[in-house]
Amino acid sequence: MPTSRKFFVKVAAAVVLSVTLFVVSAVFIKNYLFPLLPVEWQNELVWIGGAVAAMVTVLAGIAEFTGYSIRDLFPSDAPPPKARALLLQEIDHNLKYLSEVYHQVRSEQKKYRDTFQTDGMGGWSSEGSPLRTLTGFSPNILSQKVWTSEMLQASEELSQQELEAVFSFYGKMAQIVSAQEKFQRFMESKSTSPTRLVAAENLLEDVMNRVEDVLHHHPNPLLS
Repeated sequence: MPTSRKFFVKVAAAVVLSVTLFVVSAVFIKNYLFPLLPVEWQNELVWIGGAVAAMVTVLAGIAEFTGYSIRDLFPSDAPPPKARALLLQEIDHNLKYLSEVYHQVRSEQKKYRDTFQTDGMGGWSSEGSPLRTLTGFSPNILSQKVWTSEMLQASEELSQQELEAVFSFYGKMAQIVSAQEKFQRFMESKSTSPTRLVAAENLLEDVMNRVEDVLHHHPNPLLS
């Protein structure tokens, strides 16, 4: 049904409802509530009842067209939304941990480059140890318990844009966890390939690039 037609249908319904309420209130006042009052007083009450009925109809129409109601004028005793606050805490926790890991590994990489030296016989040494540092990064510390348990409530509290951003954030988190687990499995393997170090460094960079993407391009989506 076209919007304009819906509008006129609603207006007509409101008029019919108002007239109906007026007639019902008139009959009820004269025959049941105040049958012994003088006719003049009864007529006054009928008009008052009609005015109240019209006012109720108008308010109902305003609520229908605007989406507001009388309840919006009064503070609610309902508890404040909790999903947003809990998600803020969980996302902040994850970002803080990722930031610590990122800076620790990058710091070790810089130390590795700055102190790297060979001994002239094919051997080498360095004080930095980025691979060992990243190996200590446990994906289990990253949490999505709140997101999993409060997803339904979050869908009611957050805007569509916020929901999409949160979905994207936790999707990026899942990719980081997957990349880190792959790196850890490789480091625990017994491979003796001459290219093992290069492969490990490539896996490390894959994890770091994903972490960097979250930290620099996907900050807390509920604070944007």
